[in-house]
Amino acid sequence: FGEGCLGVLYEEVFSRKGICFIIRKMMLLNYEEGLRVVIHTSNLIDDDWYQKTQGIWLSPLYPRLPPGSAESDGESHTNFKSDLISYLISYKSTSLMEWVEIIKQHDLSETRVYLIGSTPGRYQGNAKEKWGHLKLRKLLKEQATQIPDQDSWPIIGQFSSIGSMGVDQSKWLCSEFRESLGNLGSNLKNPPNQIPIHLIYPSVENVRKSLEGYPAGGSLPYSMQTAQKQLWLHSYFHKWSAETSGRSHAMPHIKTYMRVSLDFQKIA
Repeated sequence: FGEGCLGVLYEEVFSRKGICFIIRKMMLLNYEEGLRVVIHTSNLIDDDWYQKTQGIWLSPLYPRLPPGSAESDGESHTNFKSDLISYLISYKSTSLMEWVEIIKQHDLSETRVYLIGSTPGRYQGNAKEKWGHLKLRKLLKEQATQIPDQDSWPIIGQFSSIGSMGVDQSKWLCSEFRESLGNLGSNLKNPPNQIPIHLIYPSVENVRKSLEGYPAGGSLPYSMQTAQKQLWLHSYFHKWSAETSGRSHAMPHIKTYMRVSLDFQKIA
């Protein structure tokens, strides 16, 4: 991690709510020169880094604030600093409070991304919009710009694990999920219930021909029992392919969600 690194945080948090597991993959690197935040999709094991497709976001090197600065100093226009602190506090872990204090001492104003965390618990009212796809929905309403013919721009979801989505598409996929990713701009008059949805998940053939072969399936959990209860979902599936980046045979552990124009020349 480089000379001068004083501390590294890597912690996995498992919280079972029914069948839901929350696994955090984050590093906070504290140097003499400042602080760096790293958010990634890989577990810190060789199998995850070696032959899979992963993603990583690396922050700028955040400088220390002058002594006596207020806690609110060093905030970005995306509220990244306060959102990061809220996210760490939500785990109610005493080991993380030291890092919360370190973050407060640094200037994160150069951050140009939003942090959308997911944390264990049940939330009501405005608290629901602090986490997960409901926070994404709120940000898209407030920050995104409407586009011409936006109902024709499909929602594309690419992921490496699947849980229960209900007895049909109306229970979550084509209701909550589509509404969250389909809202672009606050002036949207009609609910986005006609937007096409395409889901990318590796096929058996993808896995068989992958760099790891069948063992790659161990990182693509989708139980047979769950699959048999939602056969309707398979009509939305598309195989994994990444020819441009040369990663078609590196099975994805990354998760990506986007909306693109029909000619794939623009992204919302």
